[in-house]
Amino acid sequence: MRTKNKLVFGWGVNDSPDEVGTSGQKQKRSYAIWIRMLRHASTSCCTVCNEWKSFTTFERWLETQDQEGKVLSILFADVTVYSPATTAFIPDKLSRKLHRQVSGVTPSDYSYIMHYTNLEGKRKLKRYKSYDSAKAAHTGLRIDDLLGALGGYTDPLILDGLQSHITELRKANA
Repeated sequence: MRTKNKLVFGWGVNDSPDEVGTSGQKQKRSYAIWIRMLRHASTSCCTVCNEWKSFTTFERWLETQDQEGKVLSILFADVTVYSPATTAFIPDKLSRKLHRQVSGVTPSDYSYIMHYTNLEGKRKLKRYKSYDSAKAAHTGLRIDDLLGALGGYTDPLILDGLQSHITELRKANA
């Protein structure tokens, strides 16, 4: 079945002259990434900018990006739109740190256990008397992790995105 010129996940149009989205044919990697983005937007609180609703426009942008070993991720804490100004390819572990809404705190008998795994995979567990102190410790570790990640990037878009998450976490921890 051909998806050309039909809405894909309610957002996009496959305007490629090639038959990249036909069933039975191996999909181009760029088409698979575009489909994943559209699927995510259709099942969450995200949207897609008008220019990326066109597969060929998205594919042209994609060809200019360093994708190896990375995932497409919205970078900013308060942004829910996939666009060239808000989105980049970053390591999957970092993307999950930016977007995971897990408290990292578990009640246990008469205390709370804070559990956190940093970007290097090292786990930290600590017991606290109150939920608030455990949550503050967890948020502090996320901030430290993201501050450490800043040094690994030179792309201003990624740096601004990481900084926006750090700022939001600091506000939440105040």
